[in-house]
Amino acid sequence: MDMSVMQLIRKTIPFFLTRIFVYGIFTLASILFLALMVGLGFLIVKLFGEGGAAFFILIIAAISVVLGVLRFVERYFLYMVKLGHVAVIAELLRNGKVPEGKGMIAYGKDSVVENFGASNVAFVVDKMIKAAIRQIQRWLFRIGNFFKFVPGSQYVIIIVNAIMTVSLSYVDEAIMSYIFLQKSKKSDESVWKSAKDCVVLYA
Repeated sequence: MDMSVMQLIRKTIPFFLTRIFVYGIFTLASILFLALMVGLGFLIVKLFGEGGAAFFILIIAAISVVLGVLRFVERYFLYMVKLGHVAVIAELLRNGKVPEGKGMIAYGKDSVVENFGASNVAFVVDKMIKAAIRQIQRWLFRIGNFFKFVPGSQYVIIIVNAIMTVSLSYVDEAIMSYIFLQKSKKSDESVWKSAKDCVVLYA
């Protein structure tokens, strides 16, 4: 079923709201934890004087570790929400609606849970691709700086960089959408066969 981008956006607004809600929850949790630990640190310094400085340093280190963990969990959870969104979009493009008796969020969650292994691999692949893109971008800018005496070379590098960024940023989403489509068709094709086929089609 043909559906415009705006129609897809309107139909899947619950996922945008869910992402905002998740951002809000993790931001609030981070602020509350930071306030609690800073308050505890000042209390220890006040009670123990100079002897509490070491405890304060340990608290700062703990804050860094916990906030880092919270940030990772937030990214992971948001990525799974995004994959649920991808599953729903794939189903809407195929059938125009999600299966009867299921809401969009429930259908997206079930699709991610049913493909939990592939979803986690996609999360890792997404991080690897982003790291690779950053590395390639650094190389491109170095090449651009080396050839900047050539008129217009900087514009060529910018264009190549933009094309590369856009074309490689959605490999994991494309793979997962193809896996979701194959599963919704009740295909016996394995997840890894679907992933390999999708990479070829995407290329």
